[in-house]
Amino acid sequence: MATLWRRFVDSKNLRNIGILGVGTLVAQAIPVLISPVLSRIYTPEDFGVWGVYGACLGVLYPIACGRYDVAIVKAKYQFEAKGLAILSLAISLAFTLLLLGVAGISILTGWQTTASMGWLVWLLPFHILLSTVIQIYINFANFQERYTKIAVAGVLRNFSQAGFRIGLGALGVLRSGLMLGALSSLFVQLGYYLWYFPLRAFQLGRQSIMRVVRLVASAHYRFPLYDVPGTLASLLGTNIPIVIFAAYYGKEPTGYFTMSTNLLYMPISVIGASVGQVLYRNSSTMGAAELRRFALRIFWTLLVVGGLFHAMIFFFGQRIFSVFLGAGWAVSGEYAKVLSIWTCPLLVFTPFSVLFLSRNKQLVGGVFNAVQTVLRIAAMVLCGELLLGASAAVLVFALIGAGVWVVEGGYLLKMMRKR
Repeated sequence: MATLWRRFVDSKNLRNIGILGVGTLVAQAIPVLISPVLSRIYTPEDFGVWGVYGACLGVLYPIACGRYDVAIVKAKYQFEAKGLAILSLAISLAFTLLLLGVAGISILTGWQTTASMGWLVWLLPFHILLSTVIQIYINFANFQERYTKIAVAGVLRNFSQAGFRIGLGALGVLRSGLMLGALSSLFVQLGYYLWYFPLRAFQLGRQSIMRVVRLVASAHYRFPLYDVPGTLASLLGTNIPIVIFAAYYGKEPTGYFTMSTNLLYMPISVIGASVGQVLYRNSSTMGAAELRRFALRIFWTLLVVGGLFHAMIFFFGQRIFSVFLGAGWAVSGEYAKVLSIWTCPLLVFTPFSVLFLSRNKQLVGGVFNAVQTVLRIAAMVLCGELLLGASAAVLVFALIGAGVWVVEGGYLLKMMRKR
């Protein structure tokens, strides 16, 4: 066991995880550290608006380029990765134009979401476009194993986002300050990527762009065909209940809910971004036996670390949130205690969901996501219609999420053990 651990520590894989892990840890620590400042500048209602806006953003931007951006990491050749990047960008531009049309229709028809977001509905398509372009750069950097660049860009984004949000709040731009601060930080991150990966880095030389794009589109057809529906189902299951929650319980409880989920997602983001990206890349290059040993060592580590973290939140969450954010945010601590039932298996198993992609099991992953989505949305609507309290709705949300992730995690463990 000691020999295996020493070999793991000395491996290139751990160095890559360490680079991404430290970078992501620093990047995610910034929002955590400024949360006490933001919670005293912005109200729960402001965070409620951000929760609805962020839910719409979270659903749409990951599918804005047909998931072809994810295929970049699996590319075997430079021209293939470049072709996928160009294809992803073209699809995301078309998707942005479509969203602008939808935004105009939503205002003309007076949809409920527009009433909650106001003029911010026009901001959303451009926010999605910038997020998608950055995700293309992240996957291209992952393909080239430029993990330091990914880590530094994440730190720059969150550091600038913190500055913009505090500055806008100090200037009195409260209701839209959280959204504008997040959007402004994307320009900083994009500028960093353009400095190291200028547009000429995606030139294909003498090869025809259209020919390469058609080639990679047909070679990776599984991503838009299977991964988009599966990913959309997963994102709907995570984000749409927030919109439904806001419709039934109002902006203030939604603000508490958003704050608790944001803080609980910090460790999940750190682990998902670092372990998941390296595991996905290695799952395309490692042999089956080597990948299985590597993945199982990660699983046991996450199980111990995640269990300890969530035990602390479950028993002391309300006290921690009250001290950290202020007495007015004690409700967020209550929600966090309940949500830890769900985020514990989520933290442990999220990095391994990339196995659905690397082993061409997108359809299976999509089924898990669809089941979770249907159950969550139905449960949230039922809680609202039965006039159950907000705390009861959060509990149902957490229990359904935990149940599906335990079953899905068992399936992923079975996949890891297969030769």
